[in-house]
Amino acid sequence: MKKIERLLGYLKLDNEEYPFEFVEKEFSVVLYPSTKEKWSELSSPITFFKNLKKRWNRGEHKWIKSFKIEGVTSENYNIVFSVKDSPSNYHGFLSFEVDWYYYYWDSFELNNIGGFRISGAEVDYFYPPQVALENDVRWGDDQRISKMLVSTTDEETERFCGKYSIRRGLQAEIRINALATIRYNTAVNPIDAKSYLYFLFSKPTGLDDLVLAYYHVKCFLQYISYRNNLVIDGIETFYMNENNKRDFAGALVFPDKQTGENDKKASEQILSYYILKNKTSSIFRYIRNGKFGYEHICDSIESRRHYSSARMIMILAEFEREFRDIYGQDCGRSDLYKDTKQAIVDLIEEYRNGHSGDAKKYAGSIKKTVQNLDNSYAQNVEYAIEDCKVIMEPFIKANYGLDLKEVIRNLSDRVGEIRNGIAHRIRVSKGY
Repeated sequence: MKKIERLLGYLKLDNEEYPFEFVEKEFSVVLYPSTKEKWSELSSPITFFKNLKKRWNRGEHKWIKSFKIEGVTSENYNIVFSVKDSPSNYHGFLSFEVDWYYYYWDSFELNNIGGFRISGAEVDYFYPPQVALENDVRWGDDQRISKMLVSTTDEETERFCGKYSIRRGLQAEIRINALATIRYNTAVNPIDAKSYLYFLFSKPTGLDDLVLAYYHVKCFLQYISYRNNLVIDGIETFYMNENNKRDFAGALVFPDKQTGENDKKASEQILSYYILKNKTSSIFRYIRNGKFGYEHICDSIESRRHYSSARMIMILAEFEREFRDIYGQDCGRSDLYKDTKQAIVDLIEEYRNGHSGDAKKYAGSIKKTVQNLDNSYAQNVEYAIEDCKVIMEPFIKANYGLDLKEVIRNLSDRVGEIRNGIAHRIRVSKGY
């Protein structure tokens, strides 16, 4: 899709059409009154207080909601803006803060999106686009390069990354591919390549599902790169034409608030396709099910070197949550321990059902305490490292160079002490 350099056109609001202009820097859209009479009406204090009362009656004194405005651009694209329902009114000229906008060819239906592809620096790091190119260097008799050739490869470069359910009734098939491009009449990068992450919907759908799937992609890229400063070049949507081919005819645009990563080794510090392969979709399933937290993820590679108390707390809490999701509670405990614990829980529940009032409430609290009894944090850390020894062993040996079993035990104990110390300080600060 061609990027629109300047967004102008008409939008429909409350069954009236307004000329509009999109302000890229502020990521806002300004509506211009269509007539002088309309301008007088919108700039009137009476209109201001009417709108204020209307928003108050809708409960907007709580959370500001978003809604969609549709229209057409000067280049004859259809366009949809998702805007905050709290416009500013500058002497009758309304301005809305924009969450995102979507523009598409007027010959396609809004609810007939077959899928989308996303590109950017992190997508290139995930699946290096060099696979789309072949290099051939020929040497002369004087050991100098006599000829260099860069061409596209004949091999298939598209790879399957699995499937996951975006929501009930809608699946997405994930694929990754690298495409070569040529630029004529230039000496700088005359041939280049770029990687694209594709999502093919199981059936045509609309904007809400598209935005939800984009959120999943963003979380995925944050997770595999362990940072927030992502650069996303484009989110292009396609429709399936009569020949069952992808026809790119729309683009979704979010505000670009990040400057990108400038660390020279950024491409190496990411979980790549060659590690995840078709298990990529498993991460998307965890994201969809809300199994991951992102508060511990750093803003950049540089910020990984700084461990504030807040970041330490979030890292420890995220490990605890992921450990339970992967291994479950009472991991490594004997069947006798688990059976005994369950028998005690059942006895407390029997007691609770036979009483009322405070006695029933206290029994419920004790039952919950017993159910939440678990191994110590240090034991869980040790169990996880031992279970992932194939991955962890080279790093532990490189940093400590001592007996592996002793290092793992000491590491686990120290992490457990840090966690317990932080938990104790939190309890003290809250007066527990």
